[in-house]
Amino acid sequence: MTTQCIAPHDLDMKKLWESTCELSACKRITSHDGRNPKTTIVVPILTCSCLWHRFQKEAEDWIAPGGVLIADPQARNRRINAAYAQLWLADNRFQWAGLAAFASKQVGCGLLHAVTLDERIEAERKAYQKLQENHPKDLYKRIVTNKRPPPGRAQVRR
Repeated sequence: MTTQCIAPHDLDMKKLWESTCELSACKRITSHDGRNPKTTIVVPILTCSCLWHRFQKEAEDWIAPGGVLIADPQARNRRINAAYAQLWLADNRFQWAGLAAFASKQVGCGLLHAVTLDERIEAERKAYQKLQENHPKDLYKRIVTNKRPPPGRAQVRR
């Protein structure tokens, strides 16, 4: 990962669908079919797929530095937010990146909420379990189901 938003590359100044190297540097394969030798020159062409793989690798380097995925989902989300924001700040023509930074930030908020919600649900479950174990059954039922005891039983006055 570099400090620049998009790392410069040798292919940046090449035109799409043209050779990426000089003809003299291309691989030559000679075959013989009968009496006439046939020479094939393998010419690497810059395609959309080549560019896609380059940018895919660059994106993977952002969230998996050194080939190791950032294990913490929240830290990985912050890294993704930073990548989108840096791209937009480097060039405001990439408005989609600014929108993606905002959307990714909202995902991060959802991750934080999910963690705290999970903790609260677990705490509430433990509290109900403790209440059920430590108090009379009718008290537990009154609190949980919000029902009053049957007539004839003593009621607590307030």
